[in-house]
Amino acid sequence: MLDSQIHCERPRSKAFRRSAIGFGLSAIGLGALCADNILELGYILSFAPQLRKLLLNPVWRLGVGGAITWLTFFGSYMLWLRFETPKWARASTLLLIMNATHVAFWVAAHHTELGLQDLQIEHSWLRHQISQIMNWAEFACWIALGRELNRISLEFETPEVDQRRFLAYSGFVVLGMVVAILVGGILTDWSAWPLERVVWLSPMDSLMLATATTMIMLAACMQMTLACWRGMSLCRVIAAHAAELDPPRQHWTIDHFDEDPWGIRAELPQEFRN
Repeated sequence: MLDSQIHCERPRSKAFRRSAIGFGLSAIGLGALCADNILELGYILSFAPQLRKLLLNPVWRLGVGGAITWLTFFGSYMLWLRFETPKWARASTLLLIMNATHVAFWVAAHHTELGLQDLQIEHSWLRHQISQIMNWAEFACWIALGRELNRISLEFETPEVDQRRFLAYSGFVVLGMVVAILVGGILTDWSAWPLERVVWLSPMDSLMLATATTMIMLAACMQMTLACWRGMSLCRVIAAHAAELDPPRQHWTIDHFDEDPWGIRAELPQEFRN
């Protein structure tokens, strides 16, 4: 009978479950970014032609690059506005906007390989620098979300929750942001439009700069991958506790609707009307 069907949902546990999915997708995407940086660092240090061939392979660039871009985007979407706190709203909204921008940049960079019309999209150097700076800003947003998650989880004081606190430190993020801004500012020819790179570094200087920036990115990326994985685990544990604490809320059914302006009740079989 329709009137005897009571559907219950637990809003807070649902928010934690979806946040767990968001952190999990982000962790997988960041793990793919770690793999890409490891191979890039290996090529910088060894100049192995096999690694260069793999990095330039369309399957690797589209497969791994696409996984990084889309998984982090969908992860940020699952985290967006899950909790009604100002800090979570700001950090999750900024994270979603920046990841959506990464998606647009990725499509612009690979539009011909995706079967789209061949367009001459300029500003490749500017897009690259914006993307590099946004990487560090996204790390900062994940850290802010993790810290807010820790604050929210104080309501659920259990040993299992305490063991899974989100752990991430901002040292690498601050360092990487400063380096990205300095490198972008120094290596950009500000007298021309569209902006282009100034080619004045010697091969050894370029090698040292590429090594340093890749190592910083790899260290920060590994830390954020582990932190997002812990965030997923923490959300899953809290979701189980929240399911026991949340009061059930009844879904709408036609039997609880005072009026029937469209005559839906009359169209139902007799056994469902009362």
